[in-house]
Amino acid sequence: MRLAQAAEIAGASLKGDPSYEIEKLASLGKSGPGCLTFVVSRDSEAVQKAVEKGAAVFCMPGLSLERGAETQNPYLSFVKVMNVFTPKMPFEKGVHPAAFVSKEASLGQDVFVGPNAVVCKNASLGEGSFIGANCFIGENASIGSKCVVYPNVTILRDCKIGDRVIIHSGAVIGSDGFGYLRDKGEVIKIPQTGKVIIEDDVEIGANSTVDRATLDETIIRKGTKIDNLVQIAHNVIIGENCLIASQTGISGSAEVGSGVMMAGQVGIADHAKIGKNAVILAKSGVSGSVPEGAVYLWIPATDVSKAKRIIASLKFLPQMAKKLRKFEK
Repeated sequence: MRLAQAAEIAGASLKGDPSYEIEKLASLGKSGPGCLTFVVSRDSEAVQKAVEKGAAVFCMPGLSLERGAETQNPYLSFVKVMNVFTPKMPFEKGVHPAAFVSKEASLGQDVFVGPNAVVCKNASLGEGSFIGANCFIGENASIGSKCVVYPNVTILRDCKIGDRVIIHSGAVIGSDGFGYLRDKGEVIKIPQTGKVIIEDDVEIGANSTVDRATLDETIIRKGTKIDNLVQIAHNVIIGENCLIASQTGISGSAEVGSGVMMAGQVGIADHAKIGKNAVILAKSGVSGSVPEGAVYLWIPATDVSKAKRIIASLKFLPQMAKKLRKFEK
C-alpha cells in the first residue's frame, strides 16, 4: 500500500512522499523501513525517531513530520488502515466430504462447511458464511451471511444469528439456562424452551456461553463485542455496541443498555438493569440498577468516586481499630 492510499483510508492529512511503499504495519518500537506506525501522544521526539528509522508515522497535528500523516486520533486512523491492509481469512467453498449436512438444511452460495461439522434438519446458512471443523448447528438454527464460526463451536436448536457475526472456538450458543425450583428438598428442572437471538456484527469470544431463554428470547443486539470466557444467562437482553470483557457473568433476566462497557470479572445479578453508556470497572458486583452514563466500581458496585474513597480508607482500618479499643477501655 502507498502512503497516499493509507492517508486517504484513514481520513488523515498526508505529509511527505505519497509514493512511500508500506510493506507492513508495526508498533513504534519495531518500526523501520517500509513500516507504518503511530504515535498517540504529542511526543515529537518519538515521531522523529520513527521517521529517522525509515518508517511512516500517523501522529497528532502540529508535530514536525517528514513522512506520514496528521490526524486527531492516530490510533483510530491506524486501525482503519489495519482493517484494509490485513488479509482476510481465506477459506474454501463447499461442503467438506467429512461433514454431515442434513438434506433438509438450507445452504446459501459460497458457504464452507468444514470437516466433521454437523448441520441439522431445517438449519440455514447464509451466503458466504464459514463453518469451521467440528462445529454443530442444531435444528432450525439460522446463521446469516458472511458469518465466521470458528472450529468447535456449538449453536443449538432454534438460535438465530445475524449477518457478519464472528463466533470463536469453544463458544456455546443456546445451552439451557440455569433454571431450577426446590420442592420439599427436591431440585426440579425448569424446561428452557426459548431462543437466542444474536443480531448483526456481533463478536463472541472463545469459550463464552449464551444460554437460551426460559420462554422468550435471550438477545444480543447489533455491534456488541464479547470477550473470551463470558457467561450470559437466560433471558438477558444486551443492547447495541456494548463491550464485555473476559470472565464477566451476567445473570438471568438482566438488562444491559446500549454502549455499556464491562471490564474483566464483572458480576451482574439477576434482574439488574444497567443504563446505557454506563461503565462497570473490573471485579465489580452489581446487584441493582446502574444509572445511564454512570461509572461504577467495588462490591457492591457504587459510584466510582465514592468507591475509591472507601478503598483508600481500608488501609487505615487496623490503626483505627486499635484507637477504638483504647477509647472503649
